[in-house]
Amino acid sequence: MKARLVVVPLLAALVHFGICYAIDSGMVQSEGGWKWFIPFVLDLPLSLVFTVFKGVSPLLLFGVVGSLWWAGLVYWFMRSRSRAVTARG
Repeated sequence: MKARLVVVPLLAALVHFGICYAIDSGMVQSEGGWKWFIPFVLDLPLSLVFTVFKGVSPLLLFGVVGSLWWAGLVYWFMRSRSRAVTARG
């Protein structure tokens, strides 16, 4: 169980970073300003903070910070679920 608390959030972060890398490298076709729309929606509400950082690479913001966001969310969710299960008995 403890290994799962580390592996699953890491997998979520890697998948998220892979999506962002594919968008940044041009593997995913898009037009103009819609290029980063999918990661923007995936990373809500954190994406709203990203609008302040103009001029910073989207791969850095969405790829790295967004992946850490997802790893933290998945870890928190799994941790809260495991506590709920152990509390029930």
